[in-house]
Amino acid sequence: IGSIKNFTSTKRLRVKDGKLIDVGDLGETNTGDPDELTGFINWGFKNYPAERYMLILWNHGHAWQGYGGDSSSNKDKLTIAEMKSSIKAGLESVNIDKLDLLGFDACLMGDYTVANALNGYAKYMLLSADFEPNNGWDYNDLKLFSSHPSASSEELGRKLLAGFKKQSKSKGKHQSIALSLIDTEKFATFKGKFDGLLSEMKSSISNKAVRIGRSRVNTQEYGRTPKLDVAYHMIDIGDLAKQLSFNGVISTEFKDDLLVKLDDVVVDKVHGRLTEKLSGISIYFPVHKSYYADEFDDIADTSAWREFLTAYYAKASSNSNVPYFSKDPSANDGDKAGGDSCGNNVCNTKSGENPQNCEADCEDPEAFDEGVCSDVNDDSKQCSGTYLVDCSGNSPQF
Repeated sequence: IGSIKNFTSTKRLRVKDGKLIDVGDLGETNTGDPDELTGFINWGFKNYPAERYMLILWNHGHAWQGYGGDSSSNKDKLTIAEMKSSIKAGLESVNIDKLDLLGFDACLMGDYTVANALNGYAKYMLLSADFEPNNGWDYNDLKLFSSHPSASSEELGRKLLAGFKKQSKSKGKHQSIALSLIDTEKFATFKGKFDGLLSEMKSSISNKAVRIGRSRVNTQEYGRTPKLDVAYHMIDIGDLAKQLSFNGVISTEFKDDLLVKLDDVVVDKVHGRLTEKLSGISIYFPVHKSYYADEFDDIADTSAWREFLTAYYAKASSNSNVPYFSKDPSANDGDKAGGDSCGNNVCNTKSGENPQNCEADCEDPEAFDEGVCSDVNDDSKQCSGTYLVDCSGNSPQF
């Protein structure tokens, strides 16, 4: 890293005058241990006091499943609960009420459960709803304080957003960026309206489950992979509200009010062609119960959402007309991506076209490594492994 020689231990580095300075070697550590994060906050803020404080966590992100994955410690990662407790303890140890900005230069951390757990420990949060390209953020943007020392935390957040988009575009990896700046002071109001959305959805299951299913399959999704059993199944809350309104599950007035409150929380965002419906915050919603991870039951403050999912899946399992993703598409020679539960072939990926309902995030480098994505042209990429089923064409309401 820079002028620092190769190392396999854990080092603390300081950036000064554009150079990295080695200020301590900790030996082997487990960054999935919450005490390590608490210790870093205590050490950094105590030894380098400032008028404002920012914490950026750079690694792999897993939405509600947590952050990080220490390769030398069995890929141990920080759960949401551990992140909350470690940041809280670190700030308390140095008598700091809140961070000015908390950022995750990581995939998929723009999740409702993450924002809900951590919004009390920062004034602003910078979170990505989808996979991030491997170039990450442009840290040259931190030089903003050199030229404008009085710049606000919001201004810095907007600068990082713009720099991330510019850098991603320069590397041709901007098609699926989805980074948002969250104003945490507005989160509680949005949460109240979101709780109202849950009530509306739950009360509609008995006679509008098909409409909810149709809304789900048409909503912007994040964390998509060709193999649905390892996909993250995250969807955009704002786009979900729009789809629910379009399909008559919630009123236009309710949808508009929720979007206003969501726009108040998300003060700025950048997106690509594949994430153009980005509103800024996602939520876990597997389209079929077979993809639901039981570990989600352990996530704090999600009981209302889990109750909705449970009721929806129960109704869906009793009626075959509710739209869902084909669990085993059984592709043949690659000409067709697979069959759906209506007996239709929903994706033709050999024609060179970008078929409707077969769009996926082909920015993910792992997808390219596995050979599932191929270039179509400079501005469009096509994925051969996403199977979307929508039987809504002839589905009766029940």
